[in-house]
Amino acid sequence: MINIKDALIYRIKPILFERLNKKVKNNFQSDNKSFEYYDLKKAINIKSVENFFEFKDNSWNQIKYIENLMLNDLIPFKVKDANYKNDNVCDNSKVEFLSDGIIKCFHEGVSNDWILLKYQNELQTPYIFEFDAKINTINSEFQVAFNFENLGKRYRFNFRHNEKLSFEVVYKGFFHNHIYSKPLSVELGIYNHFKIVVGIDYYQYVVNDIIILSVKETEKLFHASGLALILWENNGNSIDVSYKNIKFSEI
Repeated sequence: MINIKDALIYRIKPILFERLNKKVKNNFQSDNKSFEYYDLKKAINIKSVENFFEFKDNSWNQIKYIENLMLNDLIPFKVKDANYKNDNVCDNSKVEFLSDGIIKCFHEGVSNDWILLKYQNELQTPYIFEFDAKINTINSEFQVAFNFENLGKRYRFNFRHNEKLSFEVVYKGFFHNHIYSKPLSVELGIYNHFKIVVGIDYYQYVVNDIIILSVKETEKLFHASGLALILWENNGNSIDVSYKNIKFSEI
């Protein structure tokens, strides 16, 4: 028997997406503001990485029930079970937190494979988040999610397939992808330096001191202060990434 409510949602989703996607994309403009103009204040170097980042993967309820989470954000009345609200602990078989501040992420090739490292403290904007990362395999997504409330509400710089960087927003039940994009590739198997500026209304992605993408925002879509490092693989390749020299700086 056809569920009338689900059938109605199926019909209106494309219309809602078209309208909302246009609004979201019009909210951002590409900008070329130079990184050098920022005044760096207090800096926090993360050494005890396990105390600052919480491991999540496909067993996390927000990932398992992400469709319910996003659909409930889209529709003004709740239409799906809110299983995702249970913030369950995930058994870690994919990440090593080392005493020298290095995080090693590895998992053999699985389709739709997630590794999510959720920063456990709130962040006060504006700030700069920087780290060195060694990417050993080409993956579907090497992502920094900021203004992170949950998987259904986040801004992100999304580095895809070692060929393109995109600024994107997940909001109101939809993925608003490729709002702005620039070509980007890095040498695999060595550490590259990544720097992400999270301003009040301004976001910037810098690799090895080269500005790749800068975006200015007209109006804040939602207020959140979380951050997460996300690795996602959809083609069955192994995930093999290490992070080190993780630092936050107030600006």
